Amino acid sequence: MSTAALRTEPGAPALPPDAADVDVTVVTDMAGLQSLAGEWRDLFRRAALPHNVFQDFAFLDAWASHYLERPAALHVVAARVGGRLDCVLPLTRRRRFGLNVLEFMGAPVAQFDDALVAPDLPARAVAVVWETVAESGADVILARRVRADAALWRLRPPSPVRIEPTQAPFARLACRVGPDGPGKAYSARDRSSHRRRLRRIGELGDFAAGEARPGAEAAALAARAVDLKTASLDGHGLAAPTVRDTRFRDFFTDIAGRPDSGLRASWFALDGQVIAVDLSFDCKGSTFGHVLSAHPDFGREGLGQLLIHHAFANKVARRLPAGLVRRLMKR
Repeated sequence: MSTAALRTEPGAPALPPDAADVDVTVVTDMAGLQSLAGEWRDLFRRAALPHNVFQDFAFLDAWASHYLERPAALHVVAARVGGRLDCVLPLTRRRRFGLNVLEFMGAPVAQFDDALVAPDLPARAVAVVWETVAESGADVILARRVRADAALWRLRPPSPVRIEPTQAPFARLACRVGPDGPGKAYSARDRSSHRRRLRRIGELGDFAAGEARPGAEAAALAARAVDLKTASLDGHGLAAPTVRDTRFRDFFTDIAGRPDSGLRASWFALDGQVIAVDLSFDCKGSTFGHVLSAHPDFGREGLGQLLIHHAFANKVARRLPAGLVRRLMKR
C-alpha cells in the first residue's frame, strides 16, 4: 500500500475545507481491499447513484475473487478527507502492448465504469488523487461505458479523454406494468398476445413463476441462468466467450448468494424444471437487468418476452422508490 498525503501540522491555523487533511492510499492486494469494506459501504450509502451498483463493494469484491488474475493487480485509489473515505477509484493495473495500463475493476460483468465520489470532495483532494495516479507510472487509464451522469466526471481528468457516445435503453414502469399484465405502453394487440402466450405455456404442464432474493435459491437460479444462456448460444451457433468463460457462471453464482448484493432472480418453471431466469440488480430505486435466459425449446412461445414483463412486474411489486427499470441486457 502506497500513500500520498497533505496534512496539517499541530498548532497550525485552521485551513479552509478545500485544504483540509487529505490522505490518498493505493490498495494493491485482496487484504487491503477487505480492509476498506466498511468505509466503502458507508461512502456508497452517502454518494452512490443507482448505476453505481457496479461499484458496490459486494459486486467488486466478488469480481476480484473470480476475475482478478495475474499479470493484473489491484490498484484501488482511496482518498480520505479529514479521516473519512470520500473517493474510491476502483482500478487494476497491468502491462499491455508495452504500456502500463490502469483499468476499472468489473470487466466484463460490470455494465458501467465509474468512481465513488462524495458530492463535496474538495478540489485539493481531486489534485492529490491525480498526483497519486501519476506516480503509478501509468501510460493510459482505460474506462469503458462511462455514463454522462457518472461521478467520474467530477474528478475532472487532467488529460484528454476520447468519448464514443452510445444510448442506454430503459423502461419507465408506470406505463409498462398494469394491474393484470402489460400496461398502457403496449397496444391492445400486444396485451392480447401476452395473455395468449401465457395460456399456451400453461397448457404444456404445471407452470409456475416467482422471484428470489439473494441467498442459496438465487445462487442456484444464477447458475441455471448461465446454463440456459449457454444452451441458447449453442442452439444459435454463437461464440460469446464472455458467457462461456467459467468465471462468468462462478461470479453470478457468488454474487447471487451474497445478502448485500441487491441481485434479484425472476424465474419461470414448467413441471418443476426452471425454464427461464432473469438476473437483475436493485440499487437506490432503479433496477438494472443483466442476464436474461430462456430455454431454447420454448422460443416459439415467446418465453423471453414473457420473462421481461415478469421481471418488470416483480420490480413494481417490490415497491422501490421511483419506478424505473433500466433494461441493459448482456450482449
